[in-house]
Amino acid sequence: MDPHSKPWSSLFEMNSPALQVFYLDELLNSLKEKKPKHPLLIVFQPYLQRDKTILEKGAGHYYNQIQDSSLSSIMKESLSEIFINWLLIRFHNKRYQEILKMLTLTTSLEETVAYKELVAIGERKGLIEGERKGERKGLIKGEKKEMKMLKRLKEEGNINEEIYQSLIIPIEKRIKELSHNLEQLLRK
Repeated sequence: MDPHSKPWSSLFEMNSPALQVFYLDELLNSLKEKKPKHPLLIVFQPYLQRDKTILEKGAGHYYNQIQDSSLSSIMKESLSEIFINWLLIRFHNKRYQEILKMLTLTTSLEETVAYKELVAIGERKGLIEGERKGERKGLIKGEKKEMKMLKRLKEEGNINEEIYQSLIIPIEKRIKELSHNLEQLLRK
């Protein structure tokens, strides 16, 4: 928060009780002293626990603590998703099965909203990429069809060599360019 930007600047100037500054680490430490099993402490473990080995070994326990808490089912689901998302960020180099094993989940990660959202994003990207590839293939096919038609017209004597070359060279260049673009898309 910038103390010089409105509307905050007036609160700083007046030393207003409406403005309180909190530091997350201090709040969490205070909460840890008062309520060591509070769900927020568990949710923040992917950030609080510096040792990845300890976090990895305790991830399933932390997750189960959220699930076993007295919170509403909506709150449990939200906190669980946040915990899992932060865990995925912290262990970005782990495979899906490794995360499942780490969490010792009784319910599949595939049932979480976060997983479904990630899959939907991947599917959309795949569809877009598939459309691009299909468009390129269609354009190449159309250009090749046009080349065949021009070749037939030349063979039948309907166009001369000069006209044929002036039309065929740009088509060959477009096919080469489209093929190159398609190869790049296929490598992704």
